[in-house]
Formats: sequence, structure tokens, C-alpha cells
Amino acid sequence: MIANLEFIIKKVPIELTSHFVLQGCSAGALSTYAWTDFFQDYLKSRNPKIHYYAVADSAFYINYKSQRTGDYDFLHMVKAYYELMNEFPFPQEACVQHYQSEAYKCFMAEYAVPFIKSPIFIIESAYDKFKIPGILQSPCTSLAKCSADNLEAIHKYYSYQREKMREILKAKPNSAVWSPSCPFHCNFARSNNRQGRLMQSPMNSGSTLQAALRMFSLGLKDEKYGWIWLDEAKWP
Repeated sequence: MIANLEFIIKKVPIELTSHFVLQGCSAGALSTYAWTDFFQDYLKSRNPKIHYYAVADSAFYINYKSQRTGDYDFLHMVKAYYELMNEFPFPQEACVQHYQSEAYKCFMAEYAVPFIKSPIFIIESAYDKFKIPGILQSPCTSLAKCSADNLEAIHKYYSYQREKMREILKAKPNSAVWSPSCPFHCNFARSNNRQGRLMQSPMNSGSTLQAALRMFSLGLKDEKYGWIWLDEAKWP
């Protein structure tokens, strides 16, 4: 990661850069959560006037029971992955120091975001196409084909995630979340097509991703939503 940053700086001198955005989607967003404070500290040490923030798309992972087993399977998987990697030094030191023997939790946004100092804009589907089968482990292959019971379980997951994001982001005044009820995984790339440009959160609010990002980057807060654009509407 450090080598990548140094390569960028060689191509675009940081002393001449006014804005820098660190953006990642899915696994890339995990790296964004992990490295954003390092990037901010490094860049501002070279250029104190630089305007920096991060954008994390589709990786706000929460600790939630599997519908299939009734256990916290995703957290167990994260722990196994952390141990497989020989507990390598994690860049979010404050998070690691807080959880100590449970430092693997710092891979999950629910635990990591409260320790992030730098400004961060979170993009997250309320019905993420990876997390419904990956964390909730729902048997549904499509929301449109879910049984009533399975759809209700998905709605409960959505409600828990929404309130968890609201709780965490309210305590972080320099951060934002834009979370529509449209199913997707990785929206940033889709924001250039017609469907992506029209998507709003909350529904019918006029708050598209482009509009929300612009307000966040300029430091302007929405009169009604602030920087917490959470869709209250359940799918569909």
C-alpha cells in the first residue's frame, strides 16, 4: 500500500495537489477503512493544505447471526482469515489496541469505523447483494423469489444495519453515509450509468449519490438529513 502511494506521488506531486480521495469497493473498501488514517497523516505531513477524504463502497460489514446456523459465522470467518494471515500488523492501531486479543474485529466496519479519524463517506446498499448471502446466509437467490419468512429475516437484517450505521455515524461528525434500499454491491462504478444517476437515498428525496458526495466534499450539510442519507423504505 505504501509503495502504491509513493508511486502516485511520483506521478502527481503531492505539494501541487489540492484534493485527494481514497476510494475502494468491496475488498477495496476494507482496505479504505484500514488505511485511510495512514493516507491522511502521510499526505498532510507533505501538504498540510490538502483536502482529503475517503469513500468506502459496499463493505460496511456488521456482526450478525446467520439465518442458517444461528451463529455469528461471518465473524468466525474473519477471525480465521486474520489468523491465517499470521495476525499481520493492522494499520488501524487504535482499533487494535482497543480490542487486543479480538483485533480481528477491526476488519469489520462496525468495529473499525468508530476509531477512524479522517473524513469518510460510506456507500452501502440496504440490501447488499454480497451481505445477504454472505453474512445473513439467506437461502434466497433473489429478493423477488423469497418466501415471506425469508424476506422478513432480510428486512430485520436491513433494519439492524440501518440503525447500526445511524448510531456510529452520529458519533462521527466528519463522516457520511448514503444507503438506498436498492439491491447492489459496488455502486460507485454504476453511478455513471442512467440507473445509478437516478438512484436516491432516501427514496424521492432528490439525494443522488453525486449530490450527496458533492455536499460532503464541500462541507455542506443537508438541511433535513445532515450527512446521514439512510433510506427508510423497505424493498421493493
